Amino acid sequence: MEQLLAQEWAERVMRTVSGATPEVFADVVWREASADAPVADSAELRFLMGNETGPYARVNPGDHALVRDLSWEGFLAQPYTDFEPAPGDEVLLWMGEHPLIVLHSVSGVKGLWFNFEVAASNAERWPAMVLLLNRFLTRVREGVPRPESLNVETRQPLRVAGDSEAPIRAEFTAVDGTVEVFPWRNRAPDRPGYLKLWASEELRLHAGIGVGDSAEGNFLSARPQDFPDDVRMELRRRNSETEFLLPLFFALLAGTLVAAWWSENRGGRA
Repeated sequence: MEQLLAQEWAERVMRTVSGATPEVFADVVWREASADAPVADSAELRFLMGNETGPYARVNPGDHALVRDLSWEGFLAQPYTDFEPAPGDEVLLWMGEHPLIVLHSVSGVKGLWFNFEVAASNAERWPAMVLLLNRFLTRVREGVPRPESLNVETRQPLRVAGDSEAPIRAEFTAVDGTVEVFPWRNRAPDRPGYLKLWASEELRLHAGIGVGDSAEGNFLSARPQDFPDDVRMELRRRNSETEFLLPLFFALLAGTLVAAWWSENRGGRA
């Protein structure tokens, strides 16, 4: 029963996060296994199995970017007491003296290990757990060469997924249709348009670039604009014309007020 609950919970969580599949050779795999089971060839979410569980206790997060600024107050789980982190493991979450979540690393392959009984926890409904998974999977995706499509702002720092020895070539298409090709400088251009990043002949990034709020509110380069005389005359004409239905509106309003007064003072007596 515990295995089925863990599998169903993992499948539901993984379906909400892009880039994660249960196949063995996918970017991220999940499975139930013991701590001494062989490590997968790719990043792994492992739900540990144990014999005895400890009591509920206060949750203490470690000093790590994956759990930083996440709220764990009220998170309930029963850790397995027979698990000991290996040298090099980073404990992200403690419950008392027992580790709950561990970042395991072997030969550069990262794994997120969950050392608690899923059926006895509220992990499925805990927002910080989903955010933790997203942060972990984002790190995994950043190290995997693959095409990406993004919407970014002007001058936004960008990182191309995967480490490539080939130089990155940027192809920028402005709104007016002009195309520029230049070496990549890890930052989006300062104008709206469309950006493509190539590693050799492989497309790595296709992004639409828009103007952010901070840049849009920058009036340092603003200059007065001189409108033509015909535009000025047209604006004056439109602003000087009155609405032809305005008298009718006031007549209806006055009639409504008179009818309401008559109904209150005359009609009510009848």
